[in-house]
Parts: sequence; C-alpha cells; structure tokens
Amino acid sequence: MTTADTLSRPTPTTRPTWLGSAASTSFNPFALLCALQQSLDPAELLAIFSRGLARHVPIEGLSLTYPEGMAHSGDGGLHVSGWPLVTRGIEVAMLRVHSGLPLTRQELGVLREATALLAQPMYNALSCERLRRHAQEDALTGLFNRATLTRMLPREVALAEREGTPLAVLMLDLDHFKAINDTHGHGLGDRALALLGEVLRTTLRRSDLAFRYGGEEFVIILPDTHVEGATLAARRIATTLRQQAEAELGFPITASIGIAAMPVPGEPATDAERLLTRADRALYLAKSQGRDRTLVA
Repeated sequence: MTTADTLSRPTPTTRPTWLGSAASTSFNPFALLCALQQSLDPAELLAIFSRGLARHVPIEGLSLTYPEGMAHSGDGGLHVSGWPLVTRGIEVAMLRVHSGLPLTRQELGVLREATALLAQPMYNALSCERLRRHAQEDALTGLFNRATLTRMLPREVALAEREGTPLAVLMLDLDHFKAINDTHGHGLGDRALALLGEVLRTTLRRSDLAFRYGGEEFVIILPDTHVEGATLAARRIATTLRQQAEAELGFPITASIGIAAMPVPGEPATDAERLLTRADRALYLAKSQGRDRTLVA
C-alpha cells in the first residue's frame, strides 16, 4: 500500500472542554452509519467520518492508504494510530488517525466502533472507483481506452475553441509490430505495448492525455500546444521509446507518428472527428514513406 503524507500544525496540550466521558458515551453509531451511506467517493467518506467523530475524539487529521492510492482529511497530529478497515475478512485499507493528544480508553472505544462502521462503505466506494477506472482504462498499458477517447476528445476540442487555445493530436503506431510478435512471441509484444504506456506516462505533461486506440495504435491529446510543440513531444516520445526498448527488451522499437493541430489559419473551426482523421492521414503517410518518422497533417 502507498502512504499518505499529512501536514503538521501546533497541537493542543489540554483536552477541549467539550470532550469527556459524556461526549464519548453520546456517540451515535446509527447516525454515522446513515451518513456514510450517502457517498461512494473515498475522500468524501473520510470527511464524513471525520465530522461524525468531531465531538467524540480529538482528531487532528485522517489519512487513508489503499493499494491504488490515498486520501486524507485535515492536518496531522503528534499522535498517530493505525486502524485496518476490515470487512468480510478483507483488509480494505489502512486508516491512520492523527491526534494532538493521546486518546483515552473511551475515545479508543468510540474510534474502534466507528472504524468498524467505515469499513463496508469504504469497501463499496473503492470497488466503484476500481470499476470506473477499469471502464476507462486499457488493462495492458494503463492508458485510457478508445471509448474514453470518444468521450474526451470532443470535450477537449470544444474547450480549445471556446478559450481560443491551440490543441494538437498525435496518432502513433508501433513499427513492424507483427514482426515483433512473430519473432519474439506475443508475450514480448505485450511487454512492448506496456513499455510504450510507461514511456507516455513519463514523457508527457500532466495535462496531456494518452489513449490506446486499438492494437498497436495510440492517440495523444496535447492541450494548449501548437504544431511545433507537438513535433517536439513526438520526437521525445520516439527517442525515449527506442532507447528504453533497447535497454529493457534487447532491441530498439521505432514508431510512426502523425500530427494534426488546431486552429488552422484560414480554415473554419474543426471537430474531433476531422482532427483525428487528419492525424490518421499523417500517420499513414509517415508509414508509407518508410516508417520511423513524424509527419504533420
């Protein structure tokens, strides 16, 4: 599991006057459970959980770690305790409670009861998050899939037109991919596709979007990018791919890349389908001219 970092702030040295045995014994688990049924977002569940305990346990902050990520609510505290969230015999996540004061036995009891209530709603939320991610991503490369491209490209084109900013699309095809499969086996072919996914994640900006279009074809959306910037990005991808493939797979892999950008001076506004078609035509020309090159539509 990954670990969430929390911020520190000065912590109290005395327990607030509204805390104590009366407050602790007035904890209403049913009310907390009802509140936890209202969301399927892990971070929001954590915030609901924190609010539900606010008058019963002196929590300074919460952090949640699970295999795919992390979430946190509030700031850090001097004292930290770990609470596994377990439901149906499965450890869903690890909850870390940060407090400015050591917790009393009664407060620990409240926290133990509340944590047990959080486990199942958090399990549901994380399961939904995984389903959403799997519906959007290609399992082999970890990139977005074609269905997600179909939804996101029109939105990016409309946003660029509305804000008057440039937008570029790259269409990339791994050269001689069938020969890689035939010569080295499909297992190594899969490794080559996964390697390209990693290359795209490490070479692109956080604002860029990468998709596996199908087979060995990929699409990259570069917001706020002119043709010149897109050409530099394409060359960086191709160079990194060639070098890393040679280092990790034992042979270089090259790519053909087609670029289309908007707006085009003197031409009317485009749409997502035409932009992608232009990039596809540029890719076709790059392949027909010998591969291992980048061409602009």
